Amino acid sequence: VLGASALVSLVISPADVADLGFQLSYLCVLGILVVAPCMRLRGPQTDSQRLTRTPFQVTRDWLGASLRISFAVGLCTWPLLAYSVHVVSPSMLVTNLLIGPLLTAMLALAIFTPLAVVPFVGAALAWALSMLAGLLELIAGTFAKLPFGYLFMPAPPEWWLAGYYVALTLLVAGPRLRLPRMLGA
Repeated sequence: VLGASALVSLVISPADVADLGFQLSYLCVLGILVVAPCMRLRGPQTDSQRLTRTPFQVTRDWLGASLRISFAVGLCTWPLLAYSVHVVSPSMLVTNLLIGPLLTAMLALAIFTPLAVVPFVGAALAWALSMLAGLLELIAGTFAKLPFGYLFMPAPPEWWLAGYYVALTLLVAGPRLRLPRMLGA
């Protein structure tokens, strides 16, 4: 489905293939859908195991999955960011945990924007969205000011960038090639 959506987008606008936003968007989704599951070190739980978890285990599993997804997105995007804009953000691993729920809330509120023609609904939506956007900006700005919140990097050579993505592909495909699961991680 992801490949088909990329093809449809490129048929409509072939120049998008050179757009950094297009590339990063698809790399992020690949990180979430393909790389993060390969980093799971234990198998999926059965329904009975899932229902008998303690609140601590639920929180631990959520935090672990969130960190795994954040790290997978970083693995997929950091090399391209270093190559194209010469900046990587190690603090992204933590900021994604905080910003993800905010973006989810903003998207949920955005569903109601057609109701903004109603005066009090429009004002309430504008207030809530601006508060969430302000909080998002505050979190991003705070983490950017931390030491090593972002790092300027020299651009790696093109051969290294291509080799990195080939190696990442081989590591992700490792479990499918019957290599040990830990090797894929």
